[in-house]
Parts: sequence; C-alpha cells; structure tokens
Amino acid sequence: MKRAGNNKLSGKVMIVYGGAHPVSMGILRYLLAEDAVVIAPAESSHDIQLQKEYVADITTGRLVTLLTDMPVYEKYEEVNDAIIEKYGHIDMMVALFDGLRPVPGLLDAESTSWQQVTDQMTVYYACGRLMLQLMRRLKKGTFICVSNATSLVPHGYNALSNIGAAAITEMSRLFHRELKNTPVKFHHLLINNVDINDMNAQPVIHAGWINPWMVGDYVMKLYEGTTEGGDMLFHSLLGKAFTNTTDNYQYIPERNRYQQGQLSERKG
Repeated sequence: MKRAGNNKLSGKVMIVYGGAHPVSMGILRYLLAEDAVVIAPAESSHDIQLQKEYVADITTGRLVTLLTDMPVYEKYEEVNDAIIEKYGHIDMMVALFDGLRPVPGLLDAESTSWQQVTDQMTVYYACGRLMLQLMRRLKKGTFICVSNATSLVPHGYNALSNIGAAAITEMSRLFHRELKNTPVKFHHLLINNVDINDMNAQPVIHAGWINPWMVGDYVMKLYEGTTEGGDMLFHSLLGKAFTNTTDNYQYIPERNRYQQGQLSERKG
C-alpha cells in the first residue's frame, strides 16, 4: 500500500461518519495511513465488519468502531460525550452525505424515501450542532461535510435528493456563519463521479472520474489549510464538469473548481 504521507496525524483524533460507504472508507484509509486515531460510527455490525476488513492491511493509526443509531439525536449526544470522556478533544470530524438513489418525483416516491431524506437532515443537524459546540468551546477543530454534488442538480428523478441537498447546504451556510470569528474551521466539500471500484492508494485517473483515496487526500489538504481558496466554505472535487448552465449549483454562490492536485477541467 502506498503511504499517504509521513505520519502527519500522529496523536490526532478524527471522526469519520459514513458507515461502510466507499467514500467514507477511502477517507478512513487515508487518515489511518497518516497515523490518526479514527473513530468510525456505524449503524450495523455488518458495516463495522466491512470497515475493519477494508483497512486490515494498514499498520499505522488506530480504527475505533462504534455501533450507534445516528438518526436519534440523544444517541449521538451519548456518543459525543463518551468520545470526549476518553480522548478529551476532537481534531476533525468528516461527515459524508451521499443523497438518494434516483427515485420518482414527490407524488410517486415511497414514504420510506422521504424518511431517508429527513434522517440525513437529522444526522447532520445532530452531529454538526453537538460537535461544533464542542469545538467552539475548546477553541479548536475542523469540521468537513462531504456531499454528492449531483444531488444539487435539478432533475425530476432527483426531487427528494434536491430537497435533502438544499437543506444540508443551507445548514452548512448557517454553521459557517455562526462560527465566524472563532478558531474552528468549517468546510463543505462537493464531489461527484466517484469510481467506487477504484479503492487504490495510487489511483489511475480516468477522464471524468475521481476515487475515494483522492477524496481523503483533499480532506487532508482542507485540514492542513493548503487548498486553493483557503478558508472558503464551499470546495469542489469534481470528476465530471457540469457544462450545461442549468446544471450549475443554484444554491452555491461561491465555489472552487477542480482543485485536487492539478486535475484538469474534464468534460463529459
């Protein structure tokens, strides 16, 4: 396995929320390779097993798995308290929200699909509010929300994802505004076209695609403050460019373009 770096995160405590999603596991792998203690909440024992198997070959860092019912606010509060009691602080939290698979419009979607949308909103509100309150009190920490940029593009099959993405994006704006003049760093990273079959540490970059390790690398750059755009709220790591003007992110007034390394602008 290629090393991400030189143990830059030794002694750092990170939380990565996203269960066994390939992107969150790519971030897990990257941070562990940098020698961080990484706490990974999951909603099932199956997800925990997948997490452990995926990083089993990494000998640096420490993975701390945590089984919890994340959509329940009180459960997250208990988890937060337990983490602070053990470690005393959190250096960074990364929360992944991937949106929903394509579903019919609002009139035809199943009620369970709406529940998934509201669950994501609740999780983001809970983990964001509680963790950011803690970081503000401790006067340190970085919070990064990672979400699927495609969920912001208005299409009929994307209706519920549009609602969820708009709500999460607006919460990011509010969190960022309320942290103004504090030492806490807050970023929202938009990604798309992630090749979840390419989980290697040294990805072959295909036109129009990124991979989970690259997302981990960008998260690291945001933590270190070495990205173009520095303290901007919204950042983007896009495999596929949105060339149609109607596909531009109508909710996002400021954004960066293709900042992973020297990724060139990609079409189609």
